[in-house]
Amino acid sequence: MIKLKHLPLQDWTTTSEFGNRDYKPNPWHNGIDGRAVTGTSVYAVADGTVKVAKDNPTGYGLYIVINHGSFGSLYAHLSKFNVSVGEELKAGTIIGYSGNTGASAGPHLHFELRECEYKDFWDRCKFDKSVYMRCVDPFPYLMELYDRNNLSIEQAKRIVKEHAELSDSTIDYLANDYKYGNDLIVKLAKAMR
Repeated sequence: MIKLKHLPLQDWTTTSEFGNRDYKPNPWHNGIDGRAVTGTSVYAVADGTVKVAKDNPTGYGLYIVINHGSFGSLYAHLSKFNVSVGEELKAGTIIGYSGNTGASAGPHLHFELRECEYKDFWDRCKFDKSVYMRCVDPFPYLMELYDRNNLSIEQAKRIVKEHAELSDSTIDYLANDYKYGNDLIVKLAKAMR
């Protein structure tokens, strides 16, 4: 199951979507691209272990792969690494900086998610070697994280009430009478989602 804890860039704007695209050298896009000038901080999206930090001059350029257990993430076209292979990371760690390396038409971050254990991370499609089999569209996971991080107090109350099976009076007490109640409810809701 994929659950992100941090965005790969502080502010995410998609410049190229996942899947088929009108781009002759690579019509299939295994990830999504985010707008980033060279030198923008790139973050680990979840806790994990760095499996790859190397240069592929004709493809990803400088790129990093992190194993998160049931899924992996890939960050490409970087200008610089901030981690090394084997390093254990927490979500939100700066792993490198965006750039324009490899087969890139301009500075940006190429970001991929693959739903699999690391041993299956590099499986390719039998009929089209440019397609990695375990890739999933990262955009819905980024939006889920964004929504989770921007909950209103009313949304948070509903989530906590449903998941923790608390009564209306308990939720009202936390929200209205407990000094840090709203913050607590929002934190609980984010953890439960």
